[in-house]
Amino acid sequence: MISPILAYGLRIGQRRARWIALILSIVEILFWLYNILSITGVDSLQLLTSIIHIVISLVIIYYLTRPHIKDYFE
Repeated sequence: MISPILAYGLRIGQRRARWIALILSIVEILFWLYNILSITGVDSLQLLTSIIHIVISLVIIYYLTRPHIKDYFE
């Protein structure tokens, strides 16, 4: 339920929506890193899924911290 609300907040340029998206991306990275560290045995699909999620979260963080995007949320 939070995704549509967050997407709407990002679309209309609410500063707090940007901060919430950044925080959720950081939490997601931590979650998937924990998931990688807790993998017992070799499960390449789970490892690949975790890496893809981490990369997506890093791209979101990179995008939301660009100067022209920060200006949009001012």
